[in-house]
Amino acid sequence: MLMLLLVTLLLAGCDEFYDLIIENDTNQEVLIRVPIGIEFRVRPCSVQIQTSIEGPGLETLDVEVQEAGGHTYTARFPPKWTGRGQVYVRVPTEGPGVCPAPVRGTFMLIVKNHLKQEASVWLDNVELGTVQALSTQTFGPLQGTWETARRKIEIRDSAGKSLWRTMAADYDLGQVPQFFLYIAPQ
Repeated sequence: MLMLLLVTLLLAGCDEFYDLIIENDTNQEVLIRVPIGIEFRVRPCSVQIQTSIEGPGLETLDVEVQEAGGHTYTARFPPKWTGRGQVYVRVPTEGPGVCPAPVRGTFMLIVKNHLKQEASVWLDNVELGTVQALSTQTFGPLQGTWETARRKIEIRDSAGKSLWRTMAADYDLGQVPQFFLYIAPQ
């Protein structure tokens, strides 16, 4: 029987959105259900991060984990949805570790530009480079974590105006984390 070893809820800000970070340390696929009707299939020994998941206001949030064999259990989050935060769900293995240790402190950034104009990528006010219109560019390895990427990366058009973007992650444990950034029309 698997248990949720660590579930952490960190909230800050004023929107009712959060990032859902799922780390599956088992050798089987798991299904994660969020009460607003979203499901995520998470590969064995992998991490998925989804952003801008809408929070349930002041209601308790139940995140359900279902193992491949059908065993299901739930983690409850208190009614504190007063800001953008993170929900971290780690599905641990029983017994000795079956997955490689996570790589920490460095990441790759894969930027997909869906605009018909080029865009520049900035990290902590340092330009990393540009991404041509309707193309993909990889940057890295870069120093930092998901928090670094989410808070300190900015996308700008040729006039220096900030552009709208979304981010997600999906990578195997033991590999350098790959964060995907999508530039979309506003």
